[in-house]
Amino acid sequence: MTDTARSAPPGAGPSALDPDGAAPSRPYPGVRPFTDSDADFFWGRDPEREIIIANLLAARLTVLYGPSGVGKTSILRAGVVHDLDRAAADLDADEPRILAVLVDRWDGDPASRIVKCAYEIASRRWPEEAGDPIPPDEPLDQALADLGARVRAGILLILDQFEELFVYHPEGARSRLDDEMPPVLLRSDVRIHVLIALREDALAGLDRFKGRIPGLFDNRLALAPLSASSARLAIERPLERFNELLGPDTPAVTLEPGLAEEVIRQLSGHRPSYRGGRGAAAEAPEATSGIEPAYLQLVMARLWDTERAAGSSVLRKATLHGLGDATEIIRRHVEQATNRLPHDQQDLAARAFRYLVTPSGGKVALTAADLALYTGVPKPARHGPDGAGVRISRASAAPDSGTRMSRGPLARKSGTSNPPERRIRGGMPSPSSRPSIISASAWWRAVATRTSGPCE
Repeated sequence: MTDTARSAPPGAGPSALDPDGAAPSRPYPGVRPFTDSDADFFWGRDPEREIIIANLLAARLTVLYGPSGVGKTSILRAGVVHDLDRAAADLDADEPRILAVLVDRWDGDPASRIVKCAYEIASRRWPEEAGDPIPPDEPLDQALADLGARVRAGILLILDQFEELFVYHPEGARSRLDDEMPPVLLRSDVRIHVLIALREDALAGLDRFKGRIPGLFDNRLALAPLSASSARLAIERPLERFNELLGPDTPAVTLEPGLAEEVIRQLSGHRPSYRGGRGAAAEAPEATSGIEPAYLQLVMARLWDTERAAGSSVLRKATLHGLGDATEIIRRHVEQATNRLPHDQQDLAARAFRYLVTPSGGKVALTAADLALYTGVPKPARHGPDGAGVRISRASAAPDSGTRMSRGPLARKSGTSNPPERRIRGGMPSPSSRPSIISASAWWRAVATRTSGPCE
């Protein structure tokens, strides 16, 4: 199945319709990640989602990584989980069942959250077979094995934004998950496959499992930005689907010829300019190939809102130029988000931003306590022995979807020898949905709708 062949007929799978049955307000979500309910509008990633699903089904452990904002959360929610759920619903009664479980919160007790999340999904799908809730203190491998046996399903465990585990639970304050994850992957009597998704710069954090999880880095997938052809799909196909949902009695919204090419031209190789970043030592400038999906979605959402507010049913190049083109749209978005903060918090955001972004544009996750120390503000309270009240702050890049497989080197820790990873071209930066103190991350989050994962 490829992007050019995939069809999305009305009524096939979860719809992009609003809960009340009305058509969606626009086909481009902007800076928030795509969710399962946005699957109709998630285009340009079919080859990647197929590769990810194939690896998840075939291997006990898959590690998916990429730069912050390349679209890992979007492809997992609107692509992988959506497709797996739809496939599970179509299985015949005598076919092996699958239960896809996505977890993306790592504060508190992650092991008990995984069990709770898996049980909630299973009980919604098979209420008569799921039985009573599983005790939260039951070892993770046994809890998942028990649940799988109850509902007669293999469990596909998708652990998104896994880098946050390393911040909430540094090696000196390890969580239950550190001890209970290896048995999940070592048991041969249960069908449990795991996908860990995390930022590329956090890969070394997985070393805490080294020696306890065989082949820890053997099956790695690297998600890259969008190619031009995939970006075109991410622009054109959502609009086609939007018009289908509106129905034949409503005038269609169209793209002026050449608009898609112009947006792609402006965003090709675009990299935000971060000045004065102190999150790491200065790095050499990096040439960026491909298109950041988050910027693509941000530009298209702004263009859509402007045209529709003017009563236009055509997205035009003149309007794009009138908005100052892609660079100005991105700059104004950051400025408007910042201006929504009180003045004192704007100053704090500006100071904090320097520690959350490296000079080359990389992003750094910090605890609130660390950020408070760097910026000279009062240290926030730490709640609970496991740090459940400590929140992570990070700068969120902007706006997800293209395709080519290639081999590429992995940045390794000194002395680490790992097989080469498979690199997947495509993607979009997605702001984190995790809570944060008011910081530079508010520059993006202040205007993004908070989206929760399937489980809290």
